[in-house]
Amino acid sequence: MESVIPFSFFLNHVMVIAVSVNDNERKFIFDTGIGITVLTNVFAKSINAKTKGIYSGKRMSGQVISMPLAELRKIKVGPIERHEFTVGIFDTTGFPPELNEISGILSPDYFGDVIFTLDYENSEILLRENISKIEDLCEFVVPLDIDKTDNSISIFINAITPSKKKVRLELDSGSDILILNDRLMDEMGINTDDPHLKILKSIDETGEDYVRYITALHGKFAIAGAEEIFQLNPRVVFQDIVYDGLLGNDFLRSYKVTFDLKLGKVGFSHFGK
Repeated sequence: MESVIPFSFFLNHVMVIAVSVNDNERKFIFDTGIGITVLTNVFAKSINAKTKGIYSGKRMSGQVISMPLAELRKIKVGPIERHEFTVGIFDTTGFPPELNEISGILSPDYFGDVIFTLDYENSEILLRENISKIEDLCEFVVPLDIDKTDNSISIFINAITPSKKKVRLELDSGSDILILNDRLMDEMGINTDDPHLKILKSIDETGEDYVRYITALHGKFAIAGAEEIFQLNPRVVFQDIVYDGLLGNDFLRSYKVTFDLKLGKVGFSHFGK
């Protein structure tokens, strides 16, 4: 059996899906880079979600974020229904008004043992309930490095930069262009005095200052162990972050991407395969 969850793009790169929470149909972002499924504080208040503890985790900037936990009576995405499901409640006061229509963010861990595919060509998430091996679906399969706790998951993959350095990147469908740690700039020949380098200084939605250096890499940025899966001359943001980097939708949307979180694998296929 294969189930289809349609998605639409919001703000050009964020995937939005339908989620039912306690029989309320809402719009959620689906984000492989979020560790725990969260509700906005506005939506949580509207359904009278009862808190039951605190969750703490780190953003890519290293900033510690703490939020109340709540337990939902029922949540359903496509055919998959969970009961007494733990979520975080996130304060979205600092978010742009365009996000007012979004009621939460769904973590990939929601799908649990089910293999699923992000089919960017058809704007669908495919739940592969009859497939036991992603090797039967994908042209190229590589390992994932998964960090998991009781309430949270983080998904990492190894990639090869144009300078042939192996980097460990979080797979983050909630991000747009490639983000790399700014300590890699020298090695990749990126000079902060380059007039073609765009420098952006601002404050993020949680009130933290940041500096971003935006440019393009020259050469092939590829998946380690599957270098046929690559992007040429990708746009990149360099920033002071806790990871080597984040691999976002600017790269991922060129392929069908299949996840087996239970066995720690990800597969890539070209469209039409």
